[in-house]
Amino acid sequence: MSKDSVKFKVDDRVLVKRPLSEKGRTIYPGWTLEMDKYDGKVGVVNHIRSDGLLDISFGDRLDYTYLPAWVDKVDEVKEVDPYLKDQHEPGAKLDAGKNRLGLVLLGFPRALQAVSEVGTYGAKKYTEGGWEKVPNGQQRYTDALLRHLLKEATGEELDPETEFLHAAHTAWNALARLELILRGKIN
Repeated sequence: MSKDSVKFKVDDRVLVKRPLSEKGRTIYPGWTLEMDKYDGKVGVVNHIRSDGLLDISFGDRLDYTYLPAWVDKVDEVKEVDPYLKDQHEPGAKLDAGKNRLGLVLLGFPRALQAVSEVGTYGAKKYTEGGWEKVPNGQQRYTDALLRHLLKEATGEELDPETEFLHAAHTAWNALARLELILRGKIN
């Protein structure tokens, strides 16, 4: 394993940087034109080969193999435009490697609508925000999540009380549980 690859570990987020010669053409064997579309993009290290090469995934295809010199760890990268534009160039946006909330918020509109219906029902039945103060909430929301999963697994699609999908109740309980876990780590 090369000494350069030691600074990386599996699940590291990395920013790809295209190797250039003086004339702007690729000078390294192994870099392909297909890899150009990931130049300036953030991927995840999935495997470190015994020869030190990094297998990196971009979520839309199989892994590509990169030399460690062709990537930087995202936490070591200062703010960068994903298209490597200078920050003062028109159209630059320094957001490479930042959380892309639209992938969830816009990618699951029906699911999030269903979960928000469960949350609204709960706020009317109990109190708005009352779920945050439930004693031993993390365990109780885990149990509720599992109850809804089991009901769905036995063929019951809708919760008889709310007439919402058990899957929506499961997702709401998973979010409540996760929120409490994350808040506990902060406090």
